[in-house]
Amino acid sequence: MMPKPLPQIIRHLLFVVTSIFVMSCGGGGGGSSTPPATYSISGSILPSNGSRVDSDVNDPTMTAVTNNAISSAQSITNLTTVGGFVNQTGFGLSNSRYFTAVDTSDYYSVQLMAGQVINLTLALSTANLDLILYDSSETSVATSTSPAGSNETITVPGSFSGSRNFFIQVLAVSGASNYTLKIGLSTLSLALSEMDQDFVPGEIIVRFKDDQLTSGVSTDSLQARASQLHLKAMAGAPGRSMLMRLDEGTQL
Repeated sequence: MMPKPLPQIIRHLLFVVTSIFVMSCGGGGGGSSTPPATYSISGSILPSNGSRVDSDVNDPTMTAVTNNAISSAQSITNLTTVGGFVNQTGFGLSNSRYFTAVDTSDYYSVQLMAGQVINLTLALSTANLDLILYDSSETSVATSTSPAGSNETITVPGSFSGSRNFFIQVLAVSGASNYTLKIGLSTLSLALSEMDQDFVPGEIIVRFKDDQLTSGVSTDSLQARASQLHLKAMAGAPGRSMLMRLDEGTQL
């Protein structure tokens, strides 16, 4: 027995549903042939004041200068931030400089004052990095050895005046990680600002007492008053805070 032909309306609905299904699956050669728009971006990236980089970086395309011992410690300035890397053998990217080799320690030589804070921040929580401080005789005077994944902090011990030479060691106990080594002012300063504010060497913000300087003082008088203090007026206006800079060669 031959099947009865489907009513015309049902045949039409089946055709519509089939067509929609084919198009949704990419049938019929559909799709835009217009290529996506492309853009070019150019510019310059400059590090902030006080930023430094570990001299034996993990990038194989960069020149490495060893700082793996106190005798070859990398010299850095006070109030600075250093980006670095340490590892144990077999940890890190397989195509990096220190995967089969090792960069267990980074040493830095720096002048520090008593009470300053040294803060070590890890990039990877799977690594364990320690922070050790040595005095000028290469004797360990402070350590921070928290568990894996923890940041480390040392406060420079002592009650001496002025600054003295110290050595800072960043040690990879296990794993591999980039790190940020930050030298701040004091425990109080670090707690208040975490040293995330910008500091420009030689620049200070000054506000004169109201009985010494009023809003009616001219710019020339402002420059003259700044000059008397061995400062140079850079921005601001009489009657409010002003940005000033120490003259070249002026001793604090």
